[in-house]
Amino acid sequence: MTAEVSNSTECRLSQSLSSRDDDSHDIYTNFLYLDTSSPGFNDPITFPKDPKERENLLELPGNRKVLIAQPAVVTDVGDNIRHYTLDCHGFQYVNHTTKCSKEIFLDEAEIKASYYPEVEQLIKDVTGASYVHFFDYAARGPLNRDDGDPNINRPVKSVHCDQSYEGAKRVVMSRLPDKAFAEKVVKNRRFQIMNIWRPLEPIYKDPFAVTDARSIPDSDLVALPVIAGDYTEESWAAEPNPAHRWYFKFAQKPDEVLMFKCFDSGKNKDIARRVLHAAFTDGAQEHMPSRESFEVRAVVVYDD
Repeated sequence: MTAEVSNSTECRLSQSLSSRDDDSHDIYTNFLYLDTSSPGFNDPITFPKDPKERENLLELPGNRKVLIAQPAVVTDVGDNIRHYTLDCHGFQYVNHTTKCSKEIFLDEAEIKASYYPEVEQLIKDVTGASYVHFFDYAARGPLNRDDGDPNINRPVKSVHCDQSYEGAKRVVMSRLPDKAFAEKVVKNRRFQIMNIWRPLEPIYKDPFAVTDARSIPDSDLVALPVIAGDYTEESWAAEPNPAHRWYFKFAQKPDEVLMFKCFDSGKNKDIARRVLHAAFTDGAQEHMPSRESFEVRAVVVYDD
């Protein structure tokens, strides 16, 4: 396992399009935002535990949401990944090679035994955190090339943030195994909810984008209830806004890992707290194979 990390506390301004190399692949597309004024918006989104109940996930009550298309340019970070950091932008691309073969991502026991420790060390190396607890993961796409299952996890194209500020506290209280420690974390420690997103093959179709946290005012965020198995949680939807700045990495490879924050309890107002994220359509790549990716979600805690 190898990792190349950098998380400078200096908050650089994003590069202008004119200062980047000519090989960048910025894309004009539409991002799909939930219509927060539509009937049924406040009905909880539901992710049942029972696989059979998930077979018609989009037809479940609360999961049929009205969407609004917002045109945007998605900036390709290209080879300039060091310009984007967790504390400044809310996301960071890191060069990291896993020892795990793709088949491991089909086996929950192997994921927890082999992949989790690698990513835990990566998070600690990048952030300086003292404690990491993984509470969820998701494989997207036909990881097995012969998998014709129409109910596999597809890329999510609706703009969202997995946890609201209240939802992040609920995750800590419900998912950490030591409840006394969880209370201390919520009351006294800096903590984050972080996603670590890895392609399993180079990504062309349905690439994954995140926003610059500085372009998302709190006034654009709208709380949305989520029922995930036995847990009642809360996420953010967002009002469409042409000022939102979107980023991705064209042809992102398996060793180009994206780390991004859904929540940060840090009190420094200059530190990014959360980003929005979504898959999007690149019309020039629709003929390419389905996206294959793997993401883990973690509670990240600091001593300070």
